[in-house]
Amino acid sequence: DHELALCGSLSGALAAFLTTPLDVVKTRLMLGSDSNGVPYRGVADTVRRLIAESNASHSHSITSMNSVRVLFSGVGPRVMWISIGG
Repeated sequence: DHELALCGSLSGALAAFLTTPLDVVKTRLMLGSDSNGVPYRGVADTVRRLIAESNASHSHSITSMNSVRVLFSGVGPRVMWISIGG
């Protein structure tokens, strides 16, 4: 049934969108350290450093928007992949 497939696709896309920040943090934690070799010390440290890194590279923009943007990096491909059944 096409309706069920559409509902599954949309719910998968929404779930992928909402969990992207968690995936970004998880990936950084799995890498173990930042580009300077400084190890991450847990979730809070990783989020704080991601936000600080984003704000440092975009000092001319609105801080809160950059914070959200960095936590949602890669959201487009992730949502597309999950919504088509990946």
